[in-house]
Amino acid sequence: MLSIWLNLETPFLTQGELFAKAEISSGSKQAKLKRIYIREALIKEHKIQVAITYTSIWEPTDKAYEFVNKEKPRNKSKGGYLHQFLASRIQNWAINIGFIVEIEHLLSNNKLVDLHLRNTSESIFIEIAISPPFDKEISNYIKDFEPDPKPDKLIAVAPDKIINSKIEELISKEPRLKEYRSKIKTQLAGDFLKS
Repeated sequence: MLSIWLNLETPFLTQGELFAKAEISSGSKQAKLKRIYIREALIKEHKIQVAITYTSIWEPTDKAYEFVNKEKPRNKSKGGYLHQFLASRIQNWAINIGFIVEIEHLLSNNKLVDLHLRNTSESIFIEIAISPPFDKEISNYIKDFEPDPKPDKLIAVAPDKIINSKIEELISKEPRLKEYRSKIKTQLAGDFLKS
C-alpha cells in the first residue's frame, strides 16, 4: 500500500481514501496495517475534524520514502506536511468550483498568503491555522488587510472546533481587525475534505 500511495502524482489522501485506493475494505486489515506503519515509524497520524467526527491524515516519514525507494517530493506550500496537505485539498476544492488559485501569494508588503482564490467577482485569501501560537495568525490577518487591493474575504481554516473557537475569540478581541471582521470567516479544514 505504501508504494501505491507514495507513487501517486498527488499523494494527499485521507486514511479512508488511501484504503479505498489500495482496495483494502476489511476493518481488521486496515487496523493491522495502520498499527504496523505507526510501529515501524513509516507514518505520523494527524486528526482533522469533519463535522462532529475526525478523519485521519497520514504523513509519510522519510523512512517510508526510503522503504519504497522514492525521493520525497517538494511542495509549493510552506509549512509542514499537514499544512501542505490542506493547501493542496483547498486548492482542488477551489478549482472545482471555478476559482483560479495561487499558493503562497506574495502581497506588496512581502507577506505571503497561504492561498489566494479569485474569479471574475471575488478575491479570497485563505490562511491555514493549525498550530499555536495563534496570536501569530492574528498578526497574519492584519498584514493581509494592509496592502491594496484588499481581499473581499479572508477565510481562517482550523483543524478542529477548539482551535476554530480560539481564533474567532482572538479576531473579536483584536482592535486592528475591527473594520475587517465582517470579511473574516473561520472554517473547519474538514469542510474542504468532503467530496
